[in-house]
Amino acid sequence: MAPANAQLSSQLVLARLLAGKEQSSFIVVEDSLRQSALPLVQKLAAQSTPRRGPPDTRRNDLVVCCVENPPRVVRELFPYDGAVFVDVFSSYSLAPPRTQPGLPTATAATIGEYLSSLASKDVKTTVVFDSINPFVTHHSIGAFARLLKRLAGLSDSISLILPFHGDCVPRSVHTLLGDIAVTVLTVRHAKDFGVALGSSLATDNGDAFRLVDANATGGAVVEVMHKRKSGKITREVAVYTTDGDKWRLNTLEQVRGSEDLVEEKKSIADEPDPTANLSFNLKLTDEQRAARSEVVLPYLYMQQADGAGTVQQHQMQQPTVSSAEAAIYYDDDDYDEEDPDADLDI
Repeated sequence: MAPANAQLSSQLVLARLLAGKEQSSFIVVEDSLRQSALPLVQKLAAQSTPRRGPPDTRRNDLVVCCVENPPRVVRELFPYDGAVFVDVFSSYSLAPPRTQPGLPTATAATIGEYLSSLASKDVKTTVVFDSINPFVTHHSIGAFARLLKRLAGLSDSISLILPFHGDCVPRSVHTLLGDIAVTVLTVRHAKDFGVALGSSLATDNGDAFRLVDANATGGAVVEVMHKRKSGKITREVAVYTTDGDKWRLNTLEQVRGSEDLVEEKKSIADEPDPTANLSFNLKLTDEQRAARSEVVLPYLYMQQADGAGTVQQHQMQQPTVSSAEAAIYYDDDDYDEEDPDADLDI
């Protein structure tokens, strides 16, 4: 990446959030069936891995709330040592609860109180939800709004990351989350913006029933809306690409510009030769060009300049077809045979 592009990418709000240089107390991450936000949520959670220290002095600064999936599944998605996992899934599951021994449990009514008990002025605590869609499904919009208000009113030392599936909730939920959240990250498929990044899960696992362009693993486009303390709202469109553990952030204009350059080079290289399949040869050698210039064509006039700079016109000898010669004489006639005032006669 060029230095100018690297400097521009480092100024992105998303880049500063992932690097820990920008703080946000309430982050909402929206995804859809077409593009998952799990890699982005995992990257945000990785910036808040627990600090190392003696067991009696170490404080957990990463809390993962299992709402949509059981804790055993969420542990595989967030394999961070020292993180605290809270089981909220059992309160919504119809199956008998299978809470692991010693695993904290909570419900929608008690989750705020439990998170408040973890607050500390000395340690920044990041709380990550696997999804908040069950809160919307099992509660009214009013109860969901009160829950969000309780979460937003937690200690300043607690940062929240709330993912949700935007295509599974009513539009009022989008409006409510946009009003309460400090940062809204909307993850979109790259093809929605006319760019192609990496491959999709449909080609990776061979699932014929999955959407062809669903969940590109090589990257995605993120629409960012960030509210600063000064009241200024920053909006941007960033593109992240992944290559294993390596992440690269660019603006949408940078990605489109590089793709246009590659496409232009590819089109020039793949452009077919128009003279390849012709029945005659258009590419002449020097000898062929010299022989062509010596051919006398019929009715060809050549102009030769004399020493005085005037141009004299000479007619080359015409091919003789008979002993009789013919000549055409042109007499310029400017006389107009029609009377211009004929239409004025009465």
